[in-house]
Amino acid sequence: MLADFVGLPSDDETYPRDDRRPEKTWILLHHEDTEKNEVRSELSLPIGQNADGSITTWSDRIPLARISTAPSPVISHAQDGEAIVVPVERRAE
Repeated sequence: MLADFVGLPSDDETYPRDDRRPEKTWILLHHEDTEKNEVRSELSLPIGQNADGSITTWSDRIPLARISTAPSPVISHAQDGEAIVVPVERRAE
């Protein structure tokens, strides 16, 4: 049972259940690809599992935006103690 897979007690009476609208548990999956320096993830809705509780079938799979894990460029500060000057002009109203 999926409740066992996600660690929920199957006889939990804390929340009233509505048999007309079965519960759905979405799972956030992620994978860190160290060769491509990125993390890929998806939000997935399982609908089937085998006897040992492993998910075998997915209803919906929503891929999310990839996240880069590559080092960010370093913004260097002014050389030799120079102040960084950013010109700011007042806009006309």
